[in-house]
Amino acid sequence: MTLEKLSRAEALAAHRFRYFEFMMAASCVVLVCSNIIGAGKVASVAGLSFGAGVLFFPFSYVAGDVLT
Repeated sequence: MTLEKLSRAEALAAHRFRYFEFMMAASCVVLVCSNIIGAGKVASVAGLSFGAGVLFFPFSYVAGDVLT
């Protein structure tokens, strides 16, 4: 492989996963927060009471599926 092709391949690889680290960190933060908040807080929406972590857990689950 020539140097030009190699540098182009590296540039494409770096551009493709530009936000991967940010999204992975955000997914981990949401998962940890849903576990911490969910155990102690109670949310009430339209007369239904449930743990507040139930609101955040689906987002972390979907983000985990998308990232892996």
